Formats: sequence, C-alpha cells, structure tokens
Amino acid sequence: MDHDQQVIQLSDFDQQVLAQPEDAQSFATKSFLETLVDLINYGLERTDDGTDAYKEELKNVKNATKAFAIVLPTVYKTICQNEAESRLWALCQSLMTLVETKLIENRNAGIQINAIKCLQVLVLLLSKSSQKDISLNLPRADHGLLHIQQLEKKGQDLFNKIVEKLKSDIESVITAAVSCLTVIGKRRPQFIKQIITAFTSWRKSRSKEDSAVMLRNVEKALKLGFVSLIRTDGLSSYRSEMITAFGSIGGNVNMFQSRHSRGGEESRRSKRTAAHHETERSSSHTEKKVKTEYTPMIPSITSNNVLANYDITQIPLNAIVNLCMTVLQTVPLEVMSERVSLLPAEGVTLAVTRKGFVRSTTPPYPPPPDQPQYNTNQYFKTEEEILSLAAAEAEEAAKAKAKAEAEAAAAIDSDEEMENNFLKVAQQQVPLPLLPMKEEEPKLKVPVLASVEERASQALKMQPYELNEQKELKPDEKKELLEMTIKRILYAENSIKKITNNETNVLNRTNNRWLLLVAKLVTRGLSIEHESTMDKEDIKNLLLDFIVEDLFHRHDLALEWLYEEYLFDRHQLELNADYSPCYFYWFHKLLEKGIPTLDVKDKVLSKILLEAPELNEETIEFIKENLKNVPERFVSCVSTLRTLVMNRPTIRFIALQVLLDLCINENDQIRQTSIMAVKKWNENQTQVNTRVEEFAIESLKQLTDKEMISWEEKDVVRHAQLYFVLCTRRPSLLKELFSVYIDASEIVQKYIRLHMIKMIKAIGMKSTDLIKLIREFPPGGETLVIRILVILCDSKPPTREIVSAVQAISVLANERSIDLKNLSPILSGQSLQSNK
Repeated sequence: MDHDQQVIQLSDFDQQVLAQPEDAQSFATKSFLETLVDLINYGLERTDDGTDAYKEELKNVKNATKAFAIVLPTVYKTICQNEAESRLWALCQSLMTLVETKLIENRNAGIQINAIKCLQVLVLLLSKSSQKDISLNLPRADHGLLHIQQLEKKGQDLFNKIVEKLKSDIESVITAAVSCLTVIGKRRPQFIKQIITAFTSWRKSRSKEDSAVMLRNVEKALKLGFVSLIRTDGLSSYRSEMITAFGSIGGNVNMFQSRHSRGGEESRRSKRTAAHHETERSSSHTEKKVKTEYTPMIPSITSNNVLANYDITQIPLNAIVNLCMTVLQTVPLEVMSERVSLLPAEGVTLAVTRKGFVRSTTPPYPPPPDQPQYNTNQYFKTEEEILSLAAAEAEEAAKAKAKAEAEAAAAIDSDEEMENNFLKVAQQQVPLPLLPMKEEEPKLKVPVLASVEERASQALKMQPYELNEQKELKPDEKKELLEMTIKRILYAENSIKKITNNETNVLNRTNNRWLLLVAKLVTRGLSIEHESTMDKEDIKNLLLDFIVEDLFHRHDLALEWLYEEYLFDRHQLELNADYSPCYFYWFHKLLEKGIPTLDVKDKVLSKILLEAPELNEETIEFIKENLKNVPERFVSCVSTLRTLVMNRPTIRFIALQVLLDLCINENDQIRQTSIMAVKKWNENQTQVNTRVEEFAIESLKQLTDKEMISWEEKDVVRHAQLYFVLCTRRPSLLKELFSVYIDASEIVQKYIRLHMIKMIKAIGMKSTDLIKLIREFPPGGETLVIRILVILCDSKPPTREIVSAVQAISVLANERSIDLKNLSPILSGQSLQSNK
C-alpha cells in the first residue's frame, strides 16, 4: 500500500470511528497498524520546509498517534486472548517505541500532546486495576507474549515519562500532562502518591524567567486536578493527604472543611427533624387509636335539621350511590368493621317504615306522592306492601299456633303422657306461658343476597365447562400468523439491549447467540407442511428484507445466514448428488438488494465479500456493474476489488482483470485511480505482479497495430500510461518500449516521446538498466535514445556513467546516422541548458 492509500485509510478511520466509536474494532488489524507505523515514520523523516505538504504530514502523524491510542485497548485485548498474534504485538511494540522516544520528544507541541494522551492509555493498560476494565489483570500469568512483571515495569517507566513532561517550557504540554495524570490517578490509585508529589513540587522546579501567565494557568490546572481527585469516591483513603497538598499549592482548603462542617450541621438538623416527626407520628397514632372508638354525634334539640323527616326514597338512585361512596371513603376501616359487626342479623328498618313517621314540611320539600319512583332494587317494597305483608305473616303465625295447641290437648290422655310431653317441650327450650302474654309484632325478614362466590358457583353450574370447538384456519390466515411469528423473532434484537442492560460483554455474547439461532432456524430448523401457503423461500425472503432494511447494522446476521446456507448445501450434496445448491442464489440476491442501500463510503460491502464463505465470477460482475452505474461508488469498489485480489485466491485473477481493464479506460480519472490500485503489490504476490506487467506490455504492443490508420494522442496515452508507471518501479521493462517504438508509426513515436518525460525523470540517471539500454539500444531507436538523454540532462549535469554512454554512442554515430550536435555539452559534463 503506497503513501496516498495509507492516508486515505487513516481518513476513513477518522470518519467512521469518530462518528461511531464501536467501529474501532474493525481497524484493530495488522495492516492498519502497519499503516500507522509507516505514516509516523514518513512524517518524522520529512524536514521542516514550511510548506503546506509538511504541515499535512504533521497532521497525519497526529491523527495516526490518536488512532493508535483508540485501537490500542482492542488490540491489547485480542493479544491477551490469543497468544498467536505475535506480529500484532510486534507492531504494537514498534508504535510504543515511536511514541516514547520520538513523538514525546518532538518539537511540535501538538505531536507531544497526542503522544502524552497515548502514554496515558498505555499506563492504564500496563498497570493492575481493581476495576472491571482492560488492564494488566487481563492476561494469564503464563502468557506466551505478555510478561506481566516486565509490562508493569514498562508502565511505571511510561508514567515517569508523563511526569517528566511537567518540566516542559510549553504551557499546553504541561496542562495536557496534568490532565492525563489526573485521569490516571482516578483509575489507578497506586500512582496517587507519586502524582501528589509531582503536583506539589512543580512550582519549586520552575525558574524565575517563566511567564507569570503560564505559571498562573498551570497552577489553576493543578488545583482543578486536585479538586477532581479529592472528590473521587475511590480515593477517600487519600483525602486528607490530598487536601493538605491542595493547600500547599495555594488552594482554598476551607471549601472542603466547610462542606464537612456543614454536612455535620445538616446531619444534626436532620436528626432533630426526625425526632420531631417521630413525636408527631406517635401523637397522631394515639389520636387515630382514640378515633377508632367511635362516639355517635347526637344533634341538639334546638338544631335546625333541614333533612328532618325527609323521605330519602324519593332521591334518585345515582345520587344516593354517589353520596354513600363519598361518606364511606371518609370513614376509617376500623370504624367500618366495628359498625358492620353491630348490625342486627334481621337487617335494618328504613325510617319510612317506622311508626310515627311524618313527611317533611320544611324545605327542601319532598317530591309529590304521585311522582313516579325509579328503583332498580328487586327487594324494595313500598310502605303499603310492607304493612300488608306483615299482617299476613302475623295471621298465619296465629293460625299455626292455635292448631298446634289443639293437637297437643287432644294428644294428652294421662298424667304419664302429660309428663312425657312436658319433658319434650322442656328439651326444646320452649318456655311455658305462666301469665297471659301479648302477641309480639312479627319482625320483618330481610332477604340476604348471595355472595360473589355463590353467584359464580351458580353461573358455572348453569353452563358446562368445556372448550370451544376448534376452528380450522384458512390458508391466508395461516400464512399471516406464520409471518407474524417470524417477524417477532427477527425484531427481538431490539429487546437484547434492554435485557442485557447494555453491558458490552453480555450484549455481544447474547447478540451472537441470537444471530446463530436465527440463521439456523431459517436455514435448517423449519419443517413446513406441503399444503401450507408459505414455503421456506418466503421465510428466507422475510429474513432478506429484514437484513436489507438496515444492512449496515445487520451485516453480521447476513454473514451467519450465508455460512449456514453454504454448510447446508455441502451437507445436502454429500447426501444427494442431484441437489441444487441455493447459496449463491441468496448471496447474489442479498448483493442485488443490499448494495443500493449502503452509503458510498461504507466498508460493509468489503467486509461481506471478504468474510463470505465463497465467491464466484457473478459476484465480481455485481461489483463491476455497480462501479459503472454508480460513479459515487467507484473508489470504494476499486478498493474492494484490490482487497479481494489480496485476500480471496479463488477469484483473485477475475477481480484483477476488472481492475486492469479499468487501467486503459478512456476516462482519465478512472484510469489513474485504477493504476494507483494495481501498480504496487506485496513481494509474496509475484503472480499478481507478473500478470499486471504482462497486461501492460500487451496494451503497449497494441500501438503497433497496422490496422489503425491514425492514432489519436489520448488513445496512445491510455495504452501506454500503465506501462510507464510500472517502468518507474522496474526500469528493466524499458527494453519492451524500444521494440514497440521501432515497429510503431511516426505519429505514435511522437506521442511516446512527448509523454515519457515523467517516467524518465522518475527513473533518473543512476539506473543501471537505463544506462545499459542507452549503450546497447537496438537499431531504429536512435530518436528515442536522444530524447531520453535530453530529458535526463536538460537541467542537470550528467553523471560519469551517462557521459561514458554518450561516448559509446558517438562511436556509432556515423554508422547509424545519429545527430549528436545537440548532445555535445553532455560530453563535457554540462547540462544542456547551461550551453544555451
């Protein structure tokens, strides 16, 4: 990856991670760390020339340092869990060395500040912690790469580096160190005493030449750091020591002492208030106990009661109910229970049924007797009905008593029978009347309503307890219910965060299980009847629509599903050779629907293609069509194709051919971007390099096509541009240029000489391959050699090798008709412009 691509990758990191910090995990890779190392080294090697390019490189160094600090916890955690990541750990050590040696000592204040912040992260990682965070507690004691004792010592050394920056002469660097030390003190209490010493001794180490403004600002930062540390709950054991140190640097200690005394006063006041409330509660409790002993309110005789002798039966039922409910809500429960227990068993007689009742003649006047009464109580009787009922019952009771006495008198025939009868009557506890008694008025019987339980029991007895007959669902109803079930399962992802309380570890584990379960359910867990209106394809379409709805956040589910489809196809092919696989059908359908929904800068497409179980030529066609039809996605698609060439061997050369075809595109921007993508590959990818060089040479040889009557300049450029770029990396390829140049037409030769300037200057006079070609160029390439020499020596004096090569050519000048008049300054070791 060249420098420009590395800068683009760092820019992508800033855009993605700053907006969504959780995406930092996708950049915790060896390639990204290598990019950071290269960018930092490249920026440090540049000399300060005051240009915008140098300032841009400094900005890249700062951003690279910040990016390393962001991905470092994730990388550290990965190394702790996997001892095989030796290369990843080596890159981390290289970056750590750069930070603590070069960046922390850089003259630029911005680079120093970013380095200090990075050291803060390193100190937190390389020290032990009592909190549940990423620290030195994470790796095992016998870890193959991470040696705890050495790393702990390393963390102490890095901490000392930050403390040393307090001696800096730059105010912003000192305040950055104070801020980082404050954060370290909050999270790592083992450093607190060293921090206190560093803060209190800072002023003593300063010289008298320091600016008063700087001293005041730094002292303010130190005081704020102390205040933040003192108010940290986890550092309560060091509170008194920190307050003393705070006072020693000029801090107002009374702000903490007054708070303490005010807290004591408030506690005493709260105790007095609590005692007062307790007294009030006990007195109110006593009052409540007294109030439960209900004493009836007897109105005086002289009181004017407007409701005296008022017929309450004339009041509408809803008004009575509202009135009763209002009164009952104000009566204590104890009083209610006591009053109910005192009610007579036979019920309560209304006022209107009592003797001597007289209707009210005072306002409010009762309604007239002829006014219709609306009463829904089935047991309610009017006054006349109650009196007639009482008379009838009294008459029946008298008849029954007379009949019983007559029967008893007729049955007694002897003294013995009288005595026996008397004993029976005594046993029945019926008192014999000694004196004549008046007949008591019969008491009214009040019917008792059935309780709720009894009414419920009667209701159950009235109808049999059985389930309704099963209703056969229609096919559309079955399909709708099944769709609803599948959607509830899919949208259960929204409930995972609530269940796990957003705890990262638990959330990730739960989410991964949910993804796997859904993928297995849709792929192999469904058993649908043949007569059902919804088959497996319909359900998979539901899953596909659910994924495409938010592909950016649900691409993990898509990959789980694709893997299940791939494994299921392989298993079925082992069982049945005639089985038709479905993996690529659903994969291509996902790409077809999902790609248009992604943002042009999203890396989701690349991630899906890199992690998918298998790719084919049709998959590459999807990318090819996408970059042609959507120009905004061109750069991201080219980057995706390059990544596939590097990491997916099965479709490597298919993807490479798409990129090579773009290298001779008529559009200049498309062609240049594609050439940037294919010009440089890793050393272990020799087959790819060979294929690219062969394509460039074949493209160049098309310029010798005799069928083309006339070549335009733009056509010559697009066929030769990739070759020219490759020659700058491998000058030995120039020999092919001579063979093409000799066979090409004059107009093509003219355009080649015109557009090879950048290539020749990039190769330079020190190239042994170029000098060898100048000495031994084939016949017919005279004009090309002269043009090469003019480009090389136009503004610079020739080297000894160039002079020697020109001398060798001058011997053959007569034989090959070479005009060396314009090259005479070269033989004297001068540039061509100096002769002018």
